[in-house]
Amino acid sequence: MATNTTYKRSTSTVTLEVGLSEQLAVGQTVDSITSITGSPSGLTIGTGTLIDSDTGVRFNASGGTDGVSYAITILFERSDLVAKTAIVYLQVSDEVEDTSSPFKPASWKLEVGRRYLRGWIRELSEDDRDGVTLHEIAAAEDYAWNIMLTQLINYYDVSGWDTNPPKPLFEIWDLLSSAYLLDQTGNEISADEEKLNSMITRWFNRAFEMLGNITDPQHERFRVALIRDGSIVHKRSNVSMPVVVNFQGGIFFPRLKSTTFNGRNLGNSVEGFVEDHSENSF
Repeated sequence: MATNTTYKRSTSTVTLEVGLSEQLAVGQTVDSITSITGSPSGLTIGTGTLIDSDTGVRFNASGGTDGVSYAITILFERSDLVAKTAIVYLQVSDEVEDTSSPFKPASWKLEVGRRYLRGWIRELSEDDRDGVTLHEIAAAEDYAWNIMLTQLINYYDVSGWDTNPPKPLFEIWDLLSSAYLLDQTGNEISADEEKLNSMITRWFNRAFEMLGNITDPQHERFRVALIRDGSIVHKRSNVSMPVVVNFQGGIFFPRLKSTTFNGRNLGNSVEGFVEDHSENSF
């Protein structure tokens, strides 16, 4: 029985994704969701949608009363038509900041033999003791998404990114999830170890370089903007550059040529003045 807790404010809507693989045998899936209910009453729970190759469910929950912990019961049938139950807990609290973050976009999937995994992982295994399984794929997908959120949530409003993520987040996620999967399953892959480790490092470095160019590039020409619906996604707040409003004693672009500055001779040019006095304190 799955048990974990999510937090939200009474005025917010949270998207819950519940993995049900713990109650599935190898090769089994979820056949159908019978019902999703909350106790005590007060929550509004949306229709459940099967995700992760029919091994989990996603649904929205809104409303609720401040200070109340809700038990959400999920009734479902496995592909062998055996009925199972999973329970998750939702704590509603208006006293803390709503830190609920979006889940990974449902369309973002690692696929063996495609994109960065091409030539590295050609097929999945149904045995957790041998080869790469769906569980390891899901872990890599979640790792990459969570890493990106922890890097970006202090800079951007991430709400709605589960259904409409900005560009180029998919490219970064693809690099991170692929690198993590190869790093965790390298012993299961028939590949040259030095070449494998080099590729993992290269993908990780490229992904974190892109994240850094979004939040704090080393040079302005490397800055990467997030694009959503054809518009730039701006940070939570814009920090204004300091502006000089008054500089006593200085004359910039004067109409009349000035030959002195704070009692010092400018000579024939500003360049000469800077060269002559660059080591002195003004």
